[in-house]
Amino acid sequence: MSTSPWSSPQDPASRAPTARVAGVVRNVAGHPIVGAEVTVLPQDVTTLTGTQGEFALMLPAGRVTLHIRADGFTDAVVESLDLVPGATWRREVRLASAPRSAGGWGASLTGHRASLA
Repeated sequence: MSTSPWSSPQDPASRAPTARVAGVVRNVAGHPIVGAEVTVLPQDVTTLTGTQGEFALMLPAGRVTLHIRADGFTDAVVESLDLVPGATWRREVRLASAPRSAGGWGASLTGHRASLA
């Protein structure tokens, strides 16, 4: 798993049009989840949420999938995001508490796309 979608400024991917993916991860009560893992596929880029549950990544434009996980919560997957060059894609993801017995899945998703100034 890498922490950057490109290795150096000379890498051709570093000159590709980019888009910003940003958001916040919260529990169902609306409280931020600190340290949630946000992975972007197919780039296999991962970041952790900050003290307010926030995350942000610059990525090559194109179609991606977000996988969000945090200990004690069910995972969430946001599929087929079309990242437009020069735009910011914003999303709030709410994770449900994980069931105590068998693993479960559940999330509430809201968001929008906005142009960069």
